[in-house]
Amino acid sequence: MSEYGLGDREFDVILWGATGFTGRLVAEYLAGRYGGELRWALAGRNRGKLEAVRDELGPAASGLPILLADGDDLDSLDALAARTRVICTTVGPYALHGSGLVAACVGVWIGASYDGTVYPLTLTIAACALATALVAFTLVRRHGD
Repeated sequence: MSEYGLGDREFDVILWGATGFTGRLVAEYLAGRYGGELRWALAGRNRGKLEAVRDELGPAASGLPILLADGDDLDSLDALAARTRVICTTVGPYALHGSGLVAACVGVWIGASYDGTVYPLTLTIAACALATALVAFTLVRRHGD
């Protein structure tokens, strides 16, 4: 990954959307499976809720960093992407709240910006992924596994 400039990031993983049902499950898994081996952080919109999730993880997670970011604030998403090698997002529904984060990751990780090229490209990628998922779903429904 170092050829993309991602090797020197502050975190290996940021869990964005850590306060929802799925986010809490992922946080529990990361804390239980990796403990202090992984440089990771909890992220979301509400510091109080993030602190509550961190407290639920137990004393070993007491130093776990908390980062604030909002899906409607592209600068906060850029800042989030700039600090990590991987963002695990559980923020949903993804069709409504995911494109800004994808654009931030593409922009920060490949050095682009919101100059009118990255965001439309991101939306195109998301649309292609959605179309592929719908086709796969339809085929499985019609023809089984």
